[in-house]
Amino acid sequence: MWILKYPMKRTYQIIFVIMALHYCFSQRNVLKFKPYARSSSLDPASYAVDGDTNPLKYFHVDFEPLREYWLIVDMIMSYKIEYVVLWSRLGPTYTARNDYFIIGLTNVNYFNLSTGETIRGRFPLCGQYLTTTKSAAPHRLNCTSKVPPYRYVIAQQKLGQPFGFAVAELEAFPLNGIKSLASVEWDEIERIRSSFERNQECSRLCDILLAACRLFLC
Repeated sequence: MWILKYPMKRTYQIIFVIMALHYCFSQRNVLKFKPYARSSSLDPASYAVDGDTNPLKYFHVDFEPLREYWLIVDMIMSYKIEYVVLWSRLGPTYTARNDYFIIGLTNVNYFNLSTGETIRGRFPLCGQYLTTTKSAAPHRLNCTSKVPPYRYVIAQQKLGQPFGFAVAELEAFPLNGIKSLASVEWDEIERIRSSFERNQECSRLCDILLAACRLFLC
């Protein structure tokens, strides 16, 4: 078995595999194909979580008297989110609608809100985008490192936007915080990892494992 073939401590070998798997999960968009709810819908909200960032294929809310446009995605599991990316649709007419957008995180299920009910101010913030947005472009918003695990991601426009959201894709990526979760000698782990990568056979195996990981999990 390959894990016993090379002169590494078995404990470190196992830790390395755990790190590789954690790396894969940390690169995974955990909103892809997940259940969602929205304040209204002119174009399908499924377009915002289908993994396709095509700026000509987008979720668009309908007109709402309260102008409290929002989108909620259920990640099924709770994650510590490191950052969220909002992809805008093509066209300067629609770009300004996403300016200074807000991303929230919560463990409260708002999927069954009554008609016209607002959720603004009722959820913890990942943060607010601090500038204007661009046409057909990704916009990354980093969450604070102190954010605990949450199950739901909420995207909402800033207060007072006259027209509704137009989002090509919404993505969220978990925090890569494995170093804070294990008490191990990380300098030694790094040395082993480097040694592992220099071995040609191990390197090929690592590439195969990461490719499989991306194919089935990411």
